[in-house]
Amino acid sequence: MPRHWWPNIESANEVIEGQGPWPSPSPQSNGRFVPLDVDKREGFAVVVGFGPNKHGKDGLGFDEFVLTDGGLWDRQGGGASGHGLGERENLIVGRDVLHLRVSGDTGWSVQAKPQFGHAVFLCGPDVATVEIRRQRGVRTADVRVGPGWLSVVWAQDDPAEVLAFTAQGSQTFSWTPPGKAA
Repeated sequence: MPRHWWPNIESANEVIEGQGPWPSPSPQSNGRFVPLDVDKREGFAVVVGFGPNKHGKDGLGFDEFVLTDGGLWDRQGGGASGHGLGERENLIVGRDVLHLRVSGDTGWSVQAKPQFGHAVFLCGPDVATVEIRRQRGVRTADVRVGPGWLSVVWAQDDPAEVLAFTAQGSQTFSWTPPGKAA
């Protein structure tokens, strides 16, 4: 039975394994959707993109993937909203912070490792850099240009701390998953 989500397995695998940069400063359609950002940890990935849903209406979507034993990313779930690509520039308040749009924990364990959590943020237009700090490394995202959508993934035993900075280096935002200590 064919699956009917906008990033099919082939296009999702190309995006997840692609070089980026993520988030994309100038996102382009890959023929199925416009990939905006990818974050992955230990066999779990979240892809954020923009494109038509199964009803043909454009919107923002996120999809969760786990890495199979065969080395391909398999979709486990996801969601969509009416958010658009131009929403960042339309922000009137909170132009120097991140706006949480989606957050949740997955029910999936990958290779007997703890569950994963994820969040999708819209970066205010005055945010230049975002640091996603995890015990097992830091992801630095340059968000000065582009639509400003950012995906954050963490393992339950390694929660993320998300920090936003202006072009002048001032920290304007800090976030950790609810109930988690960074």
